[in-house]
Amino acid sequence: MFLYRTAAILALFVAASGITSAFQTPYRYTERATSRRTRSSFTWLHSAPALDDNDDGATIINDKIHPRLPPSYGWTKPSEPKQSLSRSDIQQSHTAKPWILNLVQAAHWSLGIPLLVNSYVFCSQFELWSSAVANHDPTRMLLLILYPMVTFMSALFPIVSHSYDDWQLAPFRDQHASNNDTTSQPLEYPAQDYGNDRLHRFGYNMLFLFLSFSSLMEYHALCGNNNMLLVSIPMCLYGILGDQNHLVSQHIPRRGAHQEPIVPVPVCTTALFAYSQTLWLVALVGLMVSSNVAAGSSSLWLAMGIAVVGQTIGGVYEGVVAESTFSQWDHLISIAIMFTGFSAEAYFFWDYGNHFLAATM
Repeated sequence: MFLYRTAAILALFVAASGITSAFQTPYRYTERATSRRTRSSFTWLHSAPALDDNDDGATIINDKIHPRLPPSYGWTKPSEPKQSLSRSDIQQSHTAKPWILNLVQAAHWSLGIPLLVNSYVFCSQFELWSSAVANHDPTRMLLLILYPMVTFMSALFPIVSHSYDDWQLAPFRDQHASNNDTTSQPLEYPAQDYGNDRLHRFGYNMLFLFLSFSSLMEYHALCGNNNMLLVSIPMCLYGILGDQNHLVSQHIPRRGAHQEPIVPVPVCTTALFAYSQTLWLVALVGLMVSSNVAAGSSSLWLAMGIAVVGQTIGGVYEGVVAESTFSQWDHLISIAIMFTGFSAEAYFFWDYGNHFLAATM
């Protein structure tokens, strides 16, 4: 009972934190005096406020740290798209309207709904899953209840990256590089009119890491602490401590006239991700074939298939399609596909439990 309550409280806390953050944005928008474009308020970091006769040094410093800005809300978005979206080979400025960006933002946060439902399924059917699958092991039940929340945590890193970029997918550039830096692509537009490449790489790396942790938690919850634990731990260490500058994007063809790189994920992290996803699939199939009650259910097989295909295709669609076309509609479609996959997985576990309940009655 203590484990049940603790896991439920943790799951609700994570969900409440996500819902609260969804209506708060750390980036406020203000009109720049030098342009009609509404841009992020980070512009005040690069220009000091005008010196007034009544101002002293402390006031200027305080204004630079906490500038006086007009009200801004969770749905406030730039009035005009990033200029790089109007590039001749992209032409996606028309998809970066504020209402479309708000849909993209809401879709990202909505991923927490099926994941919270997934945790709730294990909590509501705690005794069933503990006896039928986890062999009354409290550690395995803890992993089973918390792995959906770790999956949701993985989405927080791309959310931070997207928030910094005003929720606009745009060509990514290192915004700390200058036009004289021969190791970087030249900036045709101001730095703020591109996606932040460093934050993009960080978000992708953490996304893949936490998705890997989540999949391994699910596998070891369903299959137990078997011999694969001797492989999982070194693989996690390799994914965390490996070379972060050796990227997958250096080994696959680039897309578009400007040769935009895709999948900027370290090879070590990708290896961990591939390993964890393989075990995740093994765990789901093993759960089905090991049960005489569930193996003959076509609805369970269908739900499992939609879960695997939806989550996989959704991720590939965002990383390969949306981040090469830079269409905000493609971005929204990718999240919708992932939402379908997560929802199908929640339904799979709920229906699996119901099959066991029906068999024992």
